[in-house]
Amino acid sequence: MSQIDDEPTPEQLDLSPPEGYESWLVYAVATFDARMAIIHTMFYDTSSASREKVETTVLAEFNELRVRAGLAPIKPR
Repeated sequence: MSQIDDEPTPEQLDLSPPEGYESWLVYAVATFDARMAIIHTMFYDTSSASREKVETTVLAEFNELRVRAGLAPIKPR
């Protein structure tokens, strides 16, 4: 039997988000790390925003969408 035959099917996997997060999207936004985006812009001189500013902006944009959808905003980590 090959390794692939032993792989679990998607139905057998636990695909629930990490504990404390209502969805994978909330987890992704709450734990977003802007380092790679900042490094990319450094070489193309397209932004001088700090990592913290980018992460705060991402969270603010996401929370604006949540409020429009009638959901509570998430808190920064």
